[in-house]
Amino acid sequence: EPPITADLKGKAAHDSPQARVLSELAEALSKGDIATARKLSSERASRQSEGILARMKADFLARQATEMKKAIQKIQRVVERGDHAVAICNGKQWFALVREGGEWKADN
Repeated sequence: EPPITADLKGKAAHDSPQARVLSELAEALSKGDIATARKLSSERASRQSEGILARMKADFLARQATEMKKAIQKIQRVVERGDHAVAICNGKQWFALVREGGEWKADN
């Protein structure tokens, strides 16, 4: 594994660019804004979810976004390893992120 380049905790983790992109993604999903959700997701994640998001009903997306927002509020730590990062919410919830074109994007 690449060495840790940043290890953010507490307020620094909540204010991180990684946490911001996750919040923006949750907001886009809550509005059913698939185009924005794709822009906030990595190329790999976008390919994997291609067509799936468009077929999901708005109420399901809204519920998923609500759960995502709750998890994001519980971010305890963001560990960055070069162009990859993980936002750890609690013992069992986490989000993978990747930096593409200089911007952090959700990767799961």
